[in-house]
Amino acid sequence: MVIQTFAQGPKWHRPLKINFLISLTNQCDTFTSVTELNYKERFIMQANLNQANSFELRGKSIHVSYASTSFAGVPTFSYRDDRLSLSFSGEEIRVVDTELGQLITVTIEAIPDLKVVTFTLALPIVTVPQSNAPIGIKVPGITVTNPTTIGGPKLLGPGPQKLYSTVNMKGTAHFFEF
Repeated sequence: MVIQTFAQGPKWHRPLKINFLISLTNQCDTFTSVTELNYKERFIMQANLNQANSFELRGKSIHVSYASTSFAGVPTFSYRDDRLSLSFSGEEIRVVDTELGQLITVTIEAIPDLKVVTFTLALPIVTVPQSNAPIGIKVPGITVTNPTTIGGPKLLGPGPQKLYSTVNMKGTAHFFEF
């Protein structure tokens, strides 16, 4: 069964599943259970949504493409800026689910005894209509520079051991069947 909660007043909604039902009757009611939805029979139109699995994003000089799956069955990620043009797939892409959303991380530079640089996208769950019309999104991109030495962190001296640079990424989310 598919469900979405609705409330009167400020128009807000919180999808509980990827599909949702739209109420065209008494809009003062707030529904919270599938049983209640079936019982009241107040829904006459169903709209289907898919979870986006492909993202095209850009911010400042950074361009990123990310697909959570591909024809090969593994995620793909491409990163391009003024100096680098890199492609990643499978286990080269680290995905962690957090309260912020999924954190998608790749290592874009590793120079022994100097630094390791990673780039991370914070992606929320994005739903798109089955018509596959792209949905515009804005998400943060974070470049983290981790200074390294063969002698360990004590040789780095006092101060932060990670340096952060953020960029606002804008672009589109799509759903593709592979």
